[in-house]
Amino acid sequence: MNLPLLLLGVFLGSPSLAGPLRMPEARQDTPAPQDASKEDPAKGPKKLEAWPELEDGALAKREVQRLRKARTEEMGAQAHASLVELGAGCAPLLMEVLEKEKNEEALERTRAVLDLVTDARHTRLVAEGFNSKGLALRLWSLRRAAAFPDAALLGRAEGALESARERKKGSDAELLEERRVAAMACAASGSMAGLDLLTDLAREEWGEWGSSLRTALEGSRGPKAGEAVSPLLRGDRRAVVAGLRLLAGCGDASVLGAVAPHLDSSDNSIRVEAINACRGIVDGDLPIARLSAFEAIEVAKQWRARL
Repeated sequence: MNLPLLLLGVFLGSPSLAGPLRMPEARQDTPAPQDASKEDPAKGPKKLEAWPELEDGALAKREVQRLRKARTEEMGAQAHASLVELGAGCAPLLMEVLEKEKNEEALERTRAVLDLVTDARHTRLVAEGFNSKGLALRLWSLRRAAAFPDAALLGRAEGALESARERKKGSDAELLEERRVAAMACAASGSMAGLDLLTDLAREEWGEWGSSLRTALEGSRGPKAGEAVSPLLRGDRRAVVAGLRLLAGCGDASVLGAVAPHLDSSDNSIRVEAINACRGIVDGDLPIARLSAFEAIEVAKQWRARL
């Protein structure tokens, strides 16, 4: 082979280059075809409008029953593995179990499989459970939708929150949990309709709910959410901490002026949450779990210099 051509080939195929080569742009009168089944990096994975078809529906039904009625741990594990291998096509059968099953162990096994066979592609389908008569299915569907922000669910999520607020049947703990996950589903779809509930979670239950709450809030990130949350920064200590935690997930540059003064707080908890708010708003980074007072002072100085 001609040496210059060989060197050119090595250069073009080198993985160490900073980025891909620019290809010639397609002519405007002959646009490049697009594959609708592929992921659009700007919009995320393509949303499915129907569950995948099962190649063996009878097998799926048998495995769902084995999972539901598992008499031994081994039996449950085998059914779990089989259903995960079958994939998202078995989700409707599993959602039906959540709607009707009363045994908590069976419900837990079912949720575990559903969490593994569903992802961001299935949000519109998962949302079919928002208005279920079964509490377990409503809770799972709302929580799962909150894990994958999708603006198309806004109307359904707000409707689910309204229904949850009006619902009277159930224990206080059940009613509160449903309202909370519905509020998170709203946030994930771009609505701050459940701000009171989100604030309560950020203030009282951050250790348990913080990670999932942060994910959901990304769906609302922008000036409207920032404007709704910012008044918390003028409240008492607990309100300020909650507001900064929320803004880390939903705030944008428009709220940095309200966040920045808290970098100078003498309260280390507030200072750390202000740092985390800046991290989320500016860089999209997750919170730092712990910072000593000394470390926080130094990091806060760095952020003041950046802002």
